[in-house]
Amino acid sequence: MSVFPLESRRVINLNIMLLFCVSVEPFFFNLIRNTPTGLTDPRAFADAVSTLYALDLGAMFAILGGFTFTLADEERKLIPKGLIRQYRFEGVSWFVCGLLFALTALPIFFVIKLMNGDPIRYYLWIVPLLVIWITRNWYKYKVGSQD
Repeated sequence: MSVFPLESRRVINLNIMLLFCVSVEPFFFNLIRNTPTGLTDPRAFADAVSTLYALDLGAMFAILGGFTFTLADEERKLIPKGLIRQYRFEGVSWFVCGLLFALTALPIFFVIKLMNGDPIRYYLWIVPLLVIWITRNWYKYKVGSQD
């Protein structure tokens, strides 16, 4: 955020949306882990909360992708020219991860269950985190091998 121009309304709105998503994420995560007792249909509650959680994380990843693409805009000259390609690649990675989280909000991903009875969506949430980790380490390896 330190390199963004403050007069950009879009960046300010994206930052506010990101802060909101970040603030509700622990609440949703806690509800997934500790479903309240006394519910008539705890499975429906867990499905609804995990859908909101997936959409929240998908929005966070998409907003981070938007920030990354804003940084990679050549006309704004916010970062060195040599980093623009890396930031564009990372921006695509953030958007892909956001899309993966959003897709797991579809009902099919909590209908399909693994052998232990957990919906497959919980395991698919690991994929975006791996994509980001691989993306970052790939660039570190690539830059280190060019030296």
